[in-house]
Amino acid sequence: MRTNFDPHAAPVPLHSYRHHGKFEGEVVTDLLDLAHKRIPGARVKHRAKENWLKMYDKAGIVLRIETVINNPEWFRVRKQVIRQGEPKTEWVEMRKGVANLFRYRDVSLSANSQYLDSLAW
Repeated sequence: MRTNFDPHAAPVPLHSYRHHGKFEGEVVTDLLDLAHKRIPGARVKHRAKENWLKMYDKAGIVLRIETVINNPEWFRVRKQVIRQGEPKTEWVEMRKGVANLFRYRDVSLSANSQYLDSLAW
């Protein structure tokens, strides 16, 4: 495992977002030097549409990973729905709201874990 985060090293592939054949967007990675802030460090931000995964290096001491979900429709949640008058359980688009907080947690933890795993090797 890397002990020091080097913001100028080659970018790490974004494994956290698995694109399907219908994905027409782009994944963008940017680097921000946080020297102008109180604590020197860097931020790496991977964007896929309106969702992103950010990694902060705080003065080489703390590494923090954060997932932001602004467009939850990109993800799925298992939910009971009515189809032709019959209740069925299906995977449907995730919506904004507190009813899906458990799924936000699951998606974010999975993305963070996969990202950290990709950094470890």
